[in-house]
Amino acid sequence: EFSKVVLPNKALTLGYQHALFANCTSLTEIVWPECLRNAGNNTFRGCTALKEITIPDTVNNISGWLLAGCTSLESATILKAPDNNGMMGQSIFEGCTSLTEVHFPDDMEELPATTFVDCTSLRSIELPPRLKFIEFQACLRCSNLEEIHIPSTVQTTLVECVINYEHGGLCQAVPMTFRKKAGAYDIFSGQFCFDDCGLFF
Repeated sequence: EFSKVVLPNKALTLGYQHALFANCTSLTEIVWPECLRNAGNNTFRGCTALKEITIPDTVNNISGWLLAGCTSLESATILKAPDNNGMMGQSIFEGCTSLTEVHFPDDMEELPATTFVDCTSLRSIELPPRLKFIEFQACLRCSNLEEIHIPSTVQTTLVECVINYEHGGLCQAVPMTFRKKAGAYDIFSGQFCFDDCGLFF
């Protein structure tokens, strides 16, 4: 077992489609190469000692489940949004049960599907100001979520309305800020972006 990984400066890809450092349970520090472009699926999945991470601005492909199951991860920063040739995969922070703080780049336009599934310590989310899309079950089972602000740039085709399940009420909700104890409301988008989150109950 090792606690620190120093990646070679010439590395362009981290285990594309492979769980390169998955379940390295003593890993606490990552030194990124200056030219890294791709972080593959499940690269750091299950690295249960990792407490913080900053993904550098050279990375243009952040694949799915990158940090899933990193149960000690408290803080994460993504410095650059993928450009037209890049992508950000789903479930990046799935099961990061200690996560309390996430910083996204201002130019990020899409919050991928199931990004924060089971992030049960997450109490607030500040979405980037240019965000356009919130995908399927982005905040599924974030049971302690208390506040989230959705910027006016988000397209209403994905986040359409607030539904009052008790009375069937319908009201406009973009832009919007939701806070816990605002009433018996849930968010409906046709994609169930906030299904089973603790925001309104």
